[in-house]
Amino acid sequence: MNLTGFEFTDPGDVDLTSYVFGTSAPADRPALIDCSDGTVRLWTYGRLRSAIRDLAELLSSRGVRPGDVVAVLTENSSEFVVAYYGVLRSGATVLPLDPHGVRIGWTSDLAATGARMLVVDPALWPGLDELPQGALPLGVLPVDELPRGTGSVVPRQKSADEFTRTPGGAATAVLLSSSGTGGHPHKAAITHRNLTAGLAQIAAVHRLRPREVVVAAGPLRHVYGMQMALNPVLRAGGTLLIGPVRFRLARFLDLLRTHRAGIAYLVPSVLAEIASLPGPVDLPDLRLIVSGGAPLPEAVARECERLTSRPVVQGYGMTEAGCISFTPDDRPVPAGTVGVVLPGTEARFVDPDTGADVPAGRPGELVLRGPQITPGYVDAPGVEIGDADGWLHTGDLAVRDDEGNLRIVGRLKSLIKYRGHQVAPARLEEALQSHPAVSDALVVGVPDPMAGEVPKAYVVCSADTPLAEILAHVAARVAPHEKVRQVQRVPRIPRSGTGKAVRPEPLRALVVRGAEDHFPELPDALHRAGIVVRASGPAAAVAAADSGQIDVVFDAGGSDATPPALLAASRVARGGRLVVLRPRAHWRPPAELVERASADGISVISWTSSSMDAGTAVAVALGALDHLSGQCAAADVPGTSTSFAAV
Repeated sequence: MNLTGFEFTDPGDVDLTSYVFGTSAPADRPALIDCSDGTVRLWTYGRLRSAIRDLAELLSSRGVRPGDVVAVLTENSSEFVVAYYGVLRSGATVLPLDPHGVRIGWTSDLAATGARMLVVDPALWPGLDELPQGALPLGVLPVDELPRGTGSVVPRQKSADEFTRTPGGAATAVLLSSSGTGGHPHKAAITHRNLTAGLAQIAAVHRLRPREVVVAAGPLRHVYGMQMALNPVLRAGGTLLIGPVRFRLARFLDLLRTHRAGIAYLVPSVLAEIASLPGPVDLPDLRLIVSGGAPLPEAVARECERLTSRPVVQGYGMTEAGCISFTPDDRPVPAGTVGVVLPGTEARFVDPDTGADVPAGRPGELVLRGPQITPGYVDAPGVEIGDADGWLHTGDLAVRDDEGNLRIVGRLKSLIKYRGHQVAPARLEEALQSHPAVSDALVVGVPDPMAGEVPKAYVVCSADTPLAEILAHVAARVAPHEKVRQVQRVPRIPRSGTGKAVRPEPLRALVVRGAEDHFPELPDALHRAGIVVRASGPAAAVAAADSGQIDVVFDAGGSDATPPALLAASRVARGGRLVVLRPRAHWRPPAELVERASADGISVISWTSSSMDAGTAVAVALGALDHLSGQCAAADVPGTSTSFAAV
């Protein structure tokens, strides 16, 4: 059922390069403004088309044939654009490699796909003579040999038919890595028809203007940058602005003003930076901000709209299906929604347990059929994309309202199973980010022997905000079974190239035991809280600290004195941290400890009590970390209260 009122015209089996450049923009019109290397390089449409054609002929002369795989390893730059379309024009398949990856990953991809040729920036892969051989003989074409079309202001032109000889339709155009959110990443075979149909579907709800300058903050090698920016801009006859490889927000905003960008396709991490600015952002020519690549917190979207005085809209997609939904031009949609399902796409919302369709307004797994969906994975032919009826199961939980607006509410494979309840991390992240002190958050499930899994939050927040306050803030906004049970303060949430949040590195603790071990369960309790734990005796403390990065040392020996070895180990710990736990009421650390710690710049926290069970011990340990500056954690342990004394 089409609830959107939009229709699209199926482009058929035309190849992508012909479809994109078939509009025949004037040869002297700017196609690319490339600022990737710190300079400004202008490419006209005539120069770009000439370079693409010449590269295709060069590849053919070096033995590349239709169906061969040609890898491309360049930065986000005009070189990537020329290589991308040049490979496609030759009839070959593009394999984009991550310029921020590592050599072992590149060689694995080359071998797995049988790449015939590598178009590479030698600065990214020094020592090209050491390249291993893949399944086919691998040639190397440095980017210095890329045709640049600089012989004249308007290079020699052919008719629009020059791009029509490339195989299209079901021929594979590009191999894209799936995100790997639910398991091992695979190389999805994206066909020419997948891409051209997807572009026609997007154009039915979202139009770019000829001559309009459009900027994309994300990688052009990803499906978001490729299908929302690169291909649509050049098809519309607009100008694509490519920003510096090293992203700096101030420089990026200056480029938008200088080159009068009309639309900005951004990722949530960039929008979060904008939202954190102290005052309004002047972008007079900008008419629209688009967020994609990962979920955008509603609070960030609202603050960006306030600071820029421009609408912030979202879409939704995935590597295997390109763009699935988008916010239509000039149609208001409810906050937090990701637009409407694109025309030409069949969508259902099903109960993940029964497979039955759920009523409108209730969440269900989004399943899809449409011409933009990949036929399969080249490196996993046994993995089926769709079910027996051809439906792609996205793994995302979604709700569609009566107007057709789509809202993503969670992900099946990331749902946390807490005592038989299903807890959606996205809901908790939204609650966390509604706290004024929290600028970013990520929620994951961590194993628990009693509950199965418990929700753990990583938060970026001001150092003077108690984590207990944040736990209480969330608890007041969610059901009891949805409460965040553990929270860890981190300097930042790591993110992938598309802006997807990645779990931060865990805290690392050294627990030093003595002859009087009153806390035998403490290491296990800390481990269950997601902390990497090493245990040792006092004599081995320094060696244990030296053997790996340690964030904090716990003196759980139980004696009245703190051995000098623990102070030495604490110097190794990041920031110099020592937590002293003693099961004795009214115990105070000896003056010698205070003096030595102060002289060595060691932060010391002491806690004393006449009794301490495992639950209290972990609350104490994690609460002590929160009391210290920097990366900290706390656990929600009902029925416990802790107080700490900084020495």
